[in-house]
Amino acid sequence: MRTGDKPFRLCVIYRPPPSKKNGFTNIVFFDEWASYLDELAVAPQQLIITGDLNFHRDKPDSPDVHQFSGLLESHGLVQHVRAATHIQCYTLDVVITQEDSSILRDTPLVMNPSLVNTRGNSSVDHMAIHMS
Repeated sequence: MRTGDKPFRLCVIYRPPPSKKNGFTNIVFFDEWASYLDELAVAPQQLIITGDLNFHRDKPDSPDVHQFSGLLESHGLVQHVRAATHIQCYTLDVVITQEDSSILRDTPLVMNPSLVNTRGNSSVDHMAIHMS
């Protein structure tokens, strides 16, 4: 993809929540995430990683949050979403770029998409993230 005359790589990720049924764990996630970031770090173009990691980044004292933040930092990456992105006030969704990137104009905004089903009930459990 391109923005203006500069190419960039857009990575959209969905990680199902860990459970006994699917066998996903945070340990496996961090191993795979580190390998994935290693591959992306050598890409010549600017980078945007966005998506739902189903990982609670809103618990600052969590060892998982420290590991996640450490991996981003060691790869020269920054997570830009600062507000809760889930209706239960969790921060599960990300917008990540390189530290020195100018691809985003402002901090992404988290907004209720106001989508409802035919009965008038909310039909989403995540907020929308708007960025330019």
